[in-house]
Amino acid sequence: MSMSDWSYLVVVAAGVIMIWQQAFSQFETPLKVDQNHRYPILNEVEIKDLTSDSVYRYGRWIYIVIFLILYIVGLQVWDIVESINSDGLTSQESGPQGAVPGETAAFFLDREGYGRPIYIASALISLISVGALSKYERSLRAFAHRQAGIPDNIYRVTGRLSRAPYAEIAKGQPTLRVRKFNAKLNDLDKLAPAGLAISDENVIGNIRQHLIAIDLLEPAVVGDQFSATFQLNKVHLLGKLIEREREEMIALSNEISALTGEEDAFHRLSASTERAKNNLQAMFAVLYLKDSDSKFESANAPTKDIIKRIKSDGPDHAVSSAYLAIFTTLFLGAFGAFFIGYASLKVAADQSCDNLMGCDPRHLSFVANRSLPTYLEGVAILSAAALTATIRRRNMVEARNWEEWNFNQAPIPRLVQAAIAPAILGTLAFAGVIFLERVYGNMALLLPPFDFNFARLIAFNIPFLIVAVIVSFLTSLCVIVVSDMHLRLTWLKSLTISLAFVLLIFLSALAVLSVAYGFTKEDVMAPVLDYFLLSSIFLGAFTLAIERSEIADSDDAELGIPS
Repeated sequence: MSMSDWSYLVVVAAGVIMIWQQAFSQFETPLKVDQNHRYPILNEVEIKDLTSDSVYRYGRWIYIVIFLILYIVGLQVWDIVESINSDGLTSQESGPQGAVPGETAAFFLDREGYGRPIYIASALISLISVGALSKYERSLRAFAHRQAGIPDNIYRVTGRLSRAPYAEIAKGQPTLRVRKFNAKLNDLDKLAPAGLAISDENVIGNIRQHLIAIDLLEPAVVGDQFSATFQLNKVHLLGKLIEREREEMIALSNEISALTGEEDAFHRLSASTERAKNNLQAMFAVLYLKDSDSKFESANAPTKDIIKRIKSDGPDHAVSSAYLAIFTTLFLGAFGAFFIGYASLKVAADQSCDNLMGCDPRHLSFVANRSLPTYLEGVAILSAAALTATIRRRNMVEARNWEEWNFNQAPIPRLVQAAIAPAILGTLAFAGVIFLERVYGNMALLLPPFDFNFARLIAFNIPFLIVAVIVSFLTSLCVIVVSDMHLRLTWLKSLTISLAFVLLIFLSALAVLSVAYGFTKEDVMAPVLDYFLLSSIFLGAFTLAIERSEIADSDDAELGIPS
């Protein structure tokens, strides 16, 4: 490396240190939960108090890495734009160029782009620390929290708690508030000869269900089983929350005691029991996550049963179907890509090759080397996009942040928003593959593996980068739609939806590459057909796998096997 290269790396490292230090300190700025709509007890509580130290540190690392990635992306984008501009201006330069006045041996920060890392680092630090941009910084910090599971882990645990069969767990267990409520009903019934005037019979049933959950969760959260269930040294910061929850339990008991026979009183009690149950589930989730490495050996039987169900929630068929689709595409896609490469070379040889030894389709190794890059790029795009989409959807479903929908009222903005992050990951996977391909190509040519300009490599592949964005987005959107709707559709209709997305992928790739390179069979049709084939295999396998899981669940239900 030359002296100028080392100088540039020093400036880049200085930018990294600047961003690292500012992001590290900014992450400690208090960020509070806003949960008025779901868990009022957690409202305005600092997020740091709701998670374990290890998860909080993980969130901080993610936050720092986000800004470092933005820093690197900023440098690369600047390089790409500069490469495109320099290539465009090279042919236009003419005439003698005047000498640069001044001392040429002096070091200038802006010479050869040395000032670029400092400019980008300063812009990112402004995003972190300037008050006018605090809204965007908080959004990035909240995103880092969510990726680390803060506070989404709470929502996932409460989602599993909400699905726990409390009535089954409560068999043979003391349910004091349920007994108190039943006794109160008997007393009120005796005072009203015509019976209780409750028009909605479900109200009493809902109150009982809420009270059963409360009776099972309360001992571990604010009752006599607290110290036997959780380690006090790990939850000492939650003293105020625990005391607030204890006061809510006392108020609920008083409300049951003061219950009258009026229908409005029962509706108010139903709302109170539901709110108390939700708050108890939230508190149980927080305590469980703060002490997640404990084995809970001293907990009582109902608490152990609840924790067991938290840890062994049912499988997510969309994620497992995505893994199966990846395996299927890796296997079948290899044969398809090889055949397309063979056919495209044969067409090229018949039409334009003077020296047939250079592109003779009988040379199988040459065909394989020509077919392998697009095959690897396609598999990487589809795998990254689908896995990201299904995992994000699963987390949102568990956190009860994902609402059901139908085709008549499709939430298009929400679906598009859900597909953006998978599209970004799919595009990054594509960029990573072409980077590794170039490294491997240099090594095959006995060149230094990293002796190339990555920015120029990306600039050269911009049409394919656009195709990668489109394929990633459409793939993630397809798996989300099929995952949401397959229970309401026949397997044939679900497969039709997938094939419609495959057709969109084919037409989009054809349009982009045709505009970029002109409609020639050699430059366009081979990669377009590769994407068409790989997406057909992937989305077809995903759809059939998730439909098969639906049949398996139905068979288990008929046999009485819990999912």
